[in-house]
Amino acid sequence: MRSLAYAGYAVAVGGDFLSGRFLVPSVWASVAVVAASLPALRAARAAAARGDARPLVAGAGAALLVALFALAGVVVARRTPAAGPIHALSLARLELGLDGRWTASPMARVFAARGEALRAEAERSATPVVAVQGEIGFAGFAAGPRVEIVDPHALGDAFLARRAPDPARPWRIGHLPRALPDGYLEARRTGDARALAPELRPLFARVELLARAPLWSAKRLRAIASGSLAALASDAPDGPEGVSSRAARAAGPRSGGSS
Repeated sequence: MRSLAYAGYAVAVGGDFLSGRFLVPSVWASVAVVAASLPALRAARAAAARGDARPLVAGAGAALLVALFALAGVVVARRTPAAGPIHALSLARLELGLDGRWTASPMARVFAARGEALRAEAERSATPVVAVQGEIGFAGFAAGPRVEIVDPHALGDAFLARRAPDPARPWRIGHLPRALPDGYLEARRTGDARALAPELRPLFARVELLARAPLWSAKRLRAIASGSLAALASDAPDGPEGVSSRAARAAGPRSGGSS
């Protein structure tokens, strides 16, 4: 029942676009239940031989649940476009070979190459390198710590995550693009909020303190204790145009592609 409830929740919130990965916990839990039930299934077969089929029916139901989740994954995979950014993202992964070694898939190497180019740029530059990059996983890892990557979808950006999505830009599940405020890249490069409009400086300063200050610094701990996290949440609902995140999602065009 818990697996079914989780699967229902995943569907209710809109699911995902990478071939059913939200179903993985339910599949794992269902397989674990079946594996743990193998001794009981053997006993059920013995009971069925004696004329009591109820335990066998219960075991068959659990196996059917696993089969249904597996079928759902196949259906989602078949409905994934054969080309385009969504399919490309689903192909960006690490693969474990029979020899026990991990290798990057071709698409993962494409994303990593972007990060390696940023790393090379940072090694040549005397000032911090700031880049706007939507695929932040492989690229961010390959870029290294000297590169500041700004994620326009705000999955890895605490400041942009508290700004309303841009209703004019295409979006997809879990990826709601934000417009970068004037001066934001310079503020990220220098850490100086004065590059931003005055009304954005307090939020930027709080995010910098909470996300970038030394972990055990007294100032950061005092900010947390004084309720700065709650203050951050209060900045989330509206952007500079007064458009709520929910309204922006409802009004903006939806796309299966990457912005």
